[in-house]
Amino acid sequence: MDGYHDDREATAAAINDDGWLRTGDLVAIRNDGQVVIEDRLKELIKVKGASVAPAELELVLSEHPAVRDAAVVGRPDPLRGEVPVAWAVLTAPATPEELISFVRARVAPQRRLHDVRVVDELPRMPNGELPRRALRDRERDLAATGANAAFTDRGWRA
Repeated sequence: MDGYHDDREATAAAINDDGWLRTGDLVAIRNDGQVVIEDRLKELIKVKGASVAPAELELVLSEHPAVRDAAVVGRPDPLRGEVPVAWAVLTAPATPEELISFVRARVAPQRRLHDVRVVDELPRMPNGELPRRALRDRERDLAATGANAAFTDRGWRA
């Protein structure tokens, strides 16, 4: 890519001085020269090329009367790239299927949740933020093993 047509500012913002296109992906270059995408600068979930904001799904999920707290992360998916998965803390009984249906009725198809993990609590940093990278990494580990999860005051428990 040489740049954006008749838009020098956009070109300068997208391409650095060495000619690299800024995609927002964080990559590693292996010893054999293979480039591997490891992370993203922004916290978007890419579903079939569509960008899904976790905060949007968290907001919709938190509207359910049984949900006290929620976090949404991407889980790798061989067909879609990633799919949104929620971690939810409940104040009343609700099934993952009920929560998935609740969100499905309120969002576009590519934004639909594919799973909900009900947990006792979500980890929070001292400033109240969710440690999304840790949640995403934990989700990937659990998806690979098929295990369930919980976060307690002593840390993660599968």
